[in-house]
Amino acid sequence: MLRTLSACGFCLGLTLVTAALGLPHAAAQTPDAGPAAAERTRTDDVVRFRVRVDAPPDIAAAMASSVDLIRWQDFAEMTEGLFDRLVGQAVAQASEAAATQGFFSAGIDLALDRSALPVLVTLTVTPGRPTVIGAVRIDVSGAATTTAYGRAAVQRLHDEWLLPVGDEFRQRRWTAAKDAAVGTPVAHAYVAARLVESEALVDPAANSAALSVALDSGPPFRFGRFEFRGLIRYPPEMVRNFSSIEAGSLFSERALDDTVRRLLASGYFASVQASIEPDPAQADDATINLALIEAPVRRLEAGVGYSTDTKARVSASYSSLDTFGMGLQFHADARMSVGNISALRHRAPPSWPPSP
Repeated sequence: MLRTLSACGFCLGLTLVTAALGLPHAAAQTPDAGPAAAERTRTDDVVRFRVRVDAPPDIAAAMASSVDLIRWQDFAEMTEGLFDRLVGQAVAQASEAAATQGFFSAGIDLALDRSALPVLVTLTVTPGRPTVIGAVRIDVSGAATTTAYGRAAVQRLHDEWLLPVGDEFRQRRWTAAKDAAVGTPVAHAYVAARLVESEALVDPAANSAALSVALDSGPPFRFGRFEFRGLIRYPPEMVRNFSSIEAGSLFSERALDDTVRRLLASGYFASVQASIEPDPAQADDATINLALIEAPVRRLEAGVGYSTDTKARVSASYSSLDTFGMGLQFHADARMSVGNISALRHRAPPSWPPSP
């Protein structure tokens, strides 16, 4: 039997489970607002239980966050009715957790020992064979397919795909692979690139998965004018002088990052954030947004130290980033130390010739 997973990734069934139980999504954090409110009107005794999980570490970690029986084992007002419901859902939820780690044919065994205090629930997972990527299909449409520059970006997308044939399937890596696939054209001028469709077709009997993704690159973006936020003391022209970006040139993340590094290295700014407007309608003249926080203009530092070589030492420094209101930087420092006095003691010169 084939199982089809859509672009949203695996649906762990948490929504359906919580709906059936009457649980809010934040039940583990706020149990007073959870399903036990309805149970408190019953006369059932409070149940104390603990869950022991026998599973590989990756599957056990996934189960800890998705199996409600595990998440609710510390709830102080657990009733028999609610406990039975959680037990009834545990196997299905554990199976889904194993599937997120690539084990679609995992065997789940639940053992309940009511003679133990507290009641002991043991969930044993036999993972079986992991699911392996058997085929990958990546389709890209849009302007990136029409130019040499765009085709190079598409080729890099294929070369750097994170889940190649032969690798074991993992939900986390599947999500990361799709994000990286979109990020590659974005870094190469196609800022509005988007994922149109994705599918993981899993055959549990064959322990294989066929992956397919479809992307639309959108148009190539070109740098336009700068827009500044946070400039108070310095003129926009000074900020532009630190940038190597030319209006009309193709967008690249490297050029944008280089501008940020230059502005931070200048000393004039404590924080710099840069982004570009991802509006396809403005792709030929995309606005560059720079959010700036100016560094303090004046800085005075002083220090006192001691070492066995120089004894006591004193230092002071003063700097200004806007001397005479012209954006000129000035820096001065002074240091004073007291040398090793014992080394300065007078010693009589040796007699000559030496005494016999």
